[in-house]
Amino acid sequence: MTQRKTGIRPIFIARYLKDKNFRVRLSLYAGTCINLASSIFHLLACLFYSSIWFGAVAVYYIILTIIRFLLIRSVRFVSIMEIKDDKYIHEIRRYRDTGILLFGLNLAMISVIVQIIWQNKGYHYPGLVIYASAVYAFYSLTLAIINMVKYRKMDEPVFSAAKMLSFSAALMSILTLQTAMISRFGEDDSFRQIMNVTTGTIVSALVFIMAAYMIVRANQALKNHYTIVDNQ
Repeated sequence: MTQRKTGIRPIFIARYLKDKNFRVRLSLYAGTCINLASSIFHLLACLFYSSIWFGAVAVYYIILTIIRFLLIRSVRFVSIMEIKDDKYIHEIRRYRDTGILLFGLNLAMISVIVQIIWQNKGYHYPGLVIYASAVYAFYSLTLAIINMVKYRKMDEPVFSAAKMLSFSAALMSILTLQTAMISRFGEDDSFRQIMNVTTGTIVSALVFIMAAYMIVRANQALKNHYTIVDNQ
């Protein structure tokens, strides 16, 4: 009996450890649920308080939710496809679509950033929540960078797109954390302005570059693929 208990691992944990596709899907499901909840909360707050700030944040989370949902559909669709070339073309196109949607996400981010800079908007975390948020933000950014490098190859375009999206979200979480930290500990308005302009510009520029890179890279991959097929 003891040997049987120690030898059996829960199916869910075993699948999570062995199945990379399952891990990515689980991450997308969790991220989509969290983003959807945030979208609803900020949208209701926007309507209740008639706040442009909450509206801009709601739009950001809505776009993030849509992109994650499309990637989930793509992963599920690819899993039932049988022809390898069809799978590859589908994944490359979804990778390109993610890059295009990142431009929309960036516009929503810019709207939030402008309000942070010019209207002194930002996040306020009570008590020890700010420290937990800091740990989570830096953990998310570190993990996103590691996974983005890990899935950088174009033989897994959907996974790569998911990780690029996670990196974009992690950058935004760093910006929101900065506004909360300055609001909590900073007293110099000029310092607040300089830091928010600097970080906001860097975050927006990085997301724009990633979006353009994904589109160009996907188009090149499709072009190379069709060239090889035509020459065969």
